[in-house]
Amino acid sequence: MYETLYYCGLRRGETRGLQWKDVNWIDKRLSVTKQAVTHGSESSTIYELTKPKTEKSNRILFIAEILFKDLKQLYEEQKQFADFNDNWFIFGGFIPITFYQMRHKNIEKDTKIKRIRLHDFRHSCASLLINNNANITVVSQFLGHASIEETLDTYTYMFKDKLYDAVNTINKLTYPAPSI
Repeated sequence: MYETLYYCGLRRGETRGLQWKDVNWIDKRLSVTKQAVTHGSESSTIYELTKPKTEKSNRILFIAEILFKDLKQLYEEQKQFADFNDNWFIFGGFIPITFYQMRHKNIEKDTKIKRIRLHDFRHSCASLLINNNANITVVSQFLGHASIEETLDTYTYMFKDKLYDAVNTINKLTYPAPSI
């Protein structure tokens, strides 16, 4: 689940709403078309499937190889259950996974890893893409933002070091290398 949050930049509800029928095993793609929303507490088993946050949140993502391999392994494990079908939720089974925060806290306690919010996996995905020079329009589409402005407003701080790169580019173009 954490890998999916990180490598796909999904929102929590989008991750909870994923079903095996949303995975295209041939093209290695994941369809994000819904979210699972609980009513009441995070541990509630009462949920409904709704449209994603925005219209642009409906998207198809290519799955990174590392995640694809792990999803395939999880699929093989889950399909051993007698009542398994492709309507099962990838994370949870019959119903979407619950106790998000509780499980997250247990991982922190058991591993001594500093706790981060689940939404921070989404920010980490965006940071990974931006810091590796992904086009901001592509990052916006990947995250399912309503507009590129939303992406820029959220992640502008990451581009401050890029200003130096811009000046270096201009310097390289305008100042010829010294003659030796």
